[in-house]
Amino acid sequence: ASYEYLLDLHEADSGTFSLKFGNRNTVGLDPDLTSSELLDALAGLDDGHLANDWNVTGSLGEFVITTPQGGLLEIHNDSLAGGSGPVTLTNVV
Repeated sequence: ASYEYLLDLHEADSGTFSLKFGNRNTVGLDPDLTSSELLDALAGLDDGHLANDWNVTGSLGEFVITTPQGGLLEIHNDSLAGGSGPVTLTNVV
């Protein structure tokens, strides 16, 4: 099944974070990334899914991510700084 997540970077202004899907991790991502950069990172997981298998919308540190079938999305590494709290990833569907 596909899952929809809300990714909130809580206005972080420095550091990096990464996401994990299945057993693969994205590259380190900056807090000022765009939805297309986030999509590129997820499509680059080399897990058999292409960019059009994912859906990423949003901006300014708040994104909605719809995964392809076959795995759960998780925060892998959060070393972001500034802002009002840690990165959160909430399953909304």
